[in-house]
Amino acid sequence: MTMGEKIKALRHEKRLNTKQLGEFLNVTDSQISKWERDICEPKISNIKKLCEFFNITMEELWNDNIDI
Repeated sequence: MTMGEKIKALRHEKRLNTKQLGEFLNVTDSQISKWERDICEPKISNIKKLCEFFNITMEELWNDNIDI
């Protein structure tokens, strides 16, 4: 599972749309969409926020071999 797929799955588990997650991270919903489609990756500061928000480790988010 890619990082983008994990972000999308975690967002869906919390029943959030891209706009809501973007507001929490202070980024646009289109930026969230790009992450989820693996067009680009979040900055490290946003990765930290994502991990805190979803209560996961950075390794769980980054490692393709770990499914959430």
